[in-house]
Amino acid sequence: MTAPTTIATTGGDTTRSAPPSGWTARLGWLERWTQSALLVGLVALASWTLVYQVALFADLQVPVTATAALALTATLSFVVVRTFWKGSPTERMRPESRWQLVAAAVVAVLAIGAGLLGHQAIAISLFACGSAAWAALAIAARYRVRLVGPQHRSAEPVLWVTGWLWALACGALSALTAKPDGDDAYFVNLAQWVSDRGDFPRRDTMLSDEVLPAITGHDPPIHSIEGLFGAIGYLTGQSGAAITYVVAAPVLTVAAVLALTWLVSVCRIPFSAFALSAAVLYLLTSGGSGASFGNFFAPRMWQGKSVLATLVLPLVTAVAIEFLRRGGWRRGLALGLAVVAAVGASNTAVFLLPVLLGGVVLAALLLGQWRRAAAVVAVLAYPLVCGVIMALLATPGADPTVAGETGAAADPSAFLNPITAVPGAKGLMVATYLAVCLGWLGMRSLAARAVVVSTTLATSLILLPPVTHFLTQAGGVGPVLWRMWWVVPVPLLVGALTGVAAGLVHGRARALVAASTALVVGLMPLVGGRWIGPNENGARWSAPTAWKVPVGAEASARMALRVSRPGDVLLAPWDTTRVVADMSVDVHPVSARSFYLHEYESLPGSLVADRRDLQSFADGRTEADHEKLRQQLDRLSVDTACVRASRAPAVAALEAVGFHAVAAAGTLVCFRRSV
Repeated sequence: MTAPTTIATTGGDTTRSAPPSGWTARLGWLERWTQSALLVGLVALASWTLVYQVALFADLQVPVTATAALALTATLSFVVVRTFWKGSPTERMRPESRWQLVAAAVVAVLAIGAGLLGHQAIAISLFACGSAAWAALAIAARYRVRLVGPQHRSAEPVLWVTGWLWALACGALSALTAKPDGDDAYFVNLAQWVSDRGDFPRRDTMLSDEVLPAITGHDPPIHSIEGLFGAIGYLTGQSGAAITYVVAAPVLTVAAVLALTWLVSVCRIPFSAFALSAAVLYLLTSGGSGASFGNFFAPRMWQGKSVLATLVLPLVTAVAIEFLRRGGWRRGLALGLAVVAAVGASNTAVFLLPVLLGGVVLAALLLGQWRRAAAVVAVLAYPLVCGVIMALLATPGADPTVAGETGAAADPSAFLNPITAVPGAKGLMVATYLAVCLGWLGMRSLAARAVVVSTTLATSLILLPPVTHFLTQAGGVGPVLWRMWWVVPVPLLVGALTGVAAGLVHGRARALVAASTALVVGLMPLVGGRWIGPNENGARWSAPTAWKVPVGAEASARMALRVSRPGDVLLAPWDTTRVVADMSVDVHPVSARSFYLHEYESLPGSLVADRRDLQSFADGRTEADHEKLRQQLDRLSVDTACVRASRAPAVAALEAVGFHAVAAAGTLVCFRRSV
């Protein structure tokens, strides 16, 4: 008979656990195959990213790139996936001393009080102090994790069934929800270029045919996910935009919930199904802050930054915990691939990963895992090299103080406050602060605690005002510095509060307390907030096959494209031109998003002032002088112009400068230049 696994932890109990049996064993396949699918997807994104980055500079076409990526995916999946099938040790730790619980609760109360009084910087300082105190205790206790004997899986069928139910529900929400976002004008346009042309652009394709540089922070565009969507479209005969909006959004939402399920399982949270439910409810109810985790979940899951925040980073954390707990070069390879996949999802990962991996290194040192710490340091080289490449190859002339996807001018007062943007206010803030201060107590895995507390410490130090001020002024990441919150797995910590509450009672009451806590903390963000779906939060219900664009914009964009010719420059209201950029790379808008024009202010020939004036005219914010309008249309070689039919002065102005009406749809009328 096979001996059970023995796990020894100094600073924790030695635990013996029996192999699963009965219906638990019969449903073990669900956990195993779901984790395998997540790992294969992670390996696939990492493999695609590596090959795509080569193709970007070697000018490889989509078929060659896709073939190489598939071959690499198959090879690496064979190496990595079965390693995670071989078992997962169970850790049972001694209950915390009462003073430790009280100390954490006091920190939580003080942090919440500071936040409610508007002193969020004090709350961040308390997060740092609390995390540092735990790290000091870990060093004093000299924690070690040692596995003895064969391993077996600890199947959690209730958790994984719950995970699939939530995943399918959230996937349906994503498919049936439209929450338009202005960034799509640039990033969906990249996917559309790849699906149309079959190659991977290094420069701008929204306003030009690779004449202008890519926007700052995406030059070169080392993030590969838009290229992946476009390649799928190219190989299947679909548009890149259709793959992005219709296929990717619900599929990635399902994957995000399953990734969170795996992370809950890895952290050994008691009453894990309730913990997962609390975490998902937190995501669904956190619409009160535009920068919350929930607003980068189901309603916007097609965007690379959403994939990074709610899918890939949780997977990086889960794989990191497994690597620290169990070691092995294959798990180390899996961690490296997860890091590559994170960069593939969004260039934001280039400055988030050093903080996350720095926390993992600290966790490894706290656990006495020196070699594993060294391995994580080696993995850190990839995002650092990517950052150096971006700095060296960025086109001179773009404003160096602008970073990220917003393209906003580098006025710090215009940036989202990095301390308050994600946790928001009222119920959302209280739930977030409770989770950060107390959630780690609900984890029955020492490795998970070490990783979560260490990454919280690293993030808190970065978010302290002196550091954020320095990074804004010197690092050029001011517009997106608030994304540092993504390093901390806040939804997981919200779920872990159920384990904390259950640990305070005994007997059958534990399940009732866990369920009640899950409901309370999951719905707490609704106090002064709103849920992420329709008809709130800028979202609306839509058909599963509908694009995630403003109402009526798709029809008006198709009309504008129908009357235009390849190579034309199009002037139209902003909601139309942003969708034109999604649909076509053969017709270029005068401006698809005003934020991006700042990127080209200093570049000769970009005619930014003319673009702004014309866009203001098309949007109905100003009426143009006829002669000035004629000159600006000529300088930008505008061939097609569309305005609202109700704007008689605008219609007369276009006719006066040599344009004639050619089509009308809804409220829009389009003109072409008379020959």
